[in-house]
Amino acid sequence: EKAHVDMDYMSRLTGKDEEILFSELSGVVFLNPDYAEGVNEKYLPADEYLSGNVRQKLAIAQSKAAQDPRHQINASAADRPHCQRDFRPTGRNMAGHRVYPPIYL
Repeated sequence: EKAHVDMDYMSRLTGKDEEILFSELSGVVFLNPDYAEGVNEKYLPADEYLSGNVRQKLAIAQSKAAQDPRHQINASAADRPHCQRDFRPTGRNMAGHRVYPPIYL
């Protein structure tokens, strides 16, 4: 229904406060390390947080975790091996290996 993490809406639905919801959604919802009131979202869904430049996000999360322990989950998630894979072009043209169905006239 929402295209972002709306803690106020979830709080009204569940009757739980924001901190309880955040702790229950640990690993599914992450605290945005670049949060600025009125500028961007305070919470990010996992698929958004754990995509893009994860190495940069890991460095930011580690520095934020030193100041605020709530960011430790961000650093732990971004430090998982599957987030740190280095994807390089293979030099192979995969388009040349397509199998086209026969055309019947």
